[in-house]
Amino acid sequence: MATKHIESALISILAMVVAEFTLADDRTPISSFRKLDLNDQITSVAAILGVLITVFGVFRGLGEARRANRLRQAAVAKEVLRDLFTDPLGRSAMQMLDWDGRTFQAGSNSLTIHGKDLKPALVVHSNTTKFDVQQQYIRDCFENLFDHLLMIEHLISIENIHYDDIRIPIQYYAAKISKYSRTFDPFLFEYGYAKAHRLIYRLAKEFDPLQQISKLPQALQAEPNDR
Repeated sequence: MATKHIESALISILAMVVAEFTLADDRTPISSFRKLDLNDQITSVAAILGVLITVFGVFRGLGEARRANRLRQAAVAKEVLRDLFTDPLGRSAMQMLDWDGRTFQAGSNSLTIHGKDLKPALVVHSNTTKFDVQQQYIRDCFENLFDHLLMIEHLISIENIHYDDIRIPIQYYAAKISKYSRTFDPFLFEYGYAKAHRLIYRLAKEFDPLQQISKLPQALQAEPNDR
């Protein structure tokens, strides 16, 4: 955005300089430019060429800066995606979305988790709520997943990464989450993941309808969708 403002300002300055050298003053017709002696014409043309060369150099520099910034954004996006997909808990959350009845190892506990287990585990905590080992593990996994998505949305908002660089790898899972808002939305809003929620639904909205989303676990399919 700042680069565009700089470019507009440079164009305006160039136009002013050209006008200054074309008109002797407000009362002098444009045709008077032709009456200038040879030295004045050479001086004027040289000055205009100097300005053009300077502006060209600035534009070239801005273009190179944009390309360098995109490379930097892509590198940061690659890093945050690697952090997400190599995080054991975050990865497990994505596997829970995609695979009903998968077995996970949580410390010394072997846990087989079905789709029906997600909603009870992700309820908003109260003084009377008790979570068993499996539910604690589910909560830990989704907290990590949403932590990553929250950070990604923050980095997008400050232009440290570009949205298109992260869209494809996580859009599939965002579409699954958004499809069953009654399971995930209360958790997202209660525990400070509103910006992660925004990213999830943006990704899901733009998910290619020609791509087939694999079926969610049966227990989640049975849940009415309130979106």
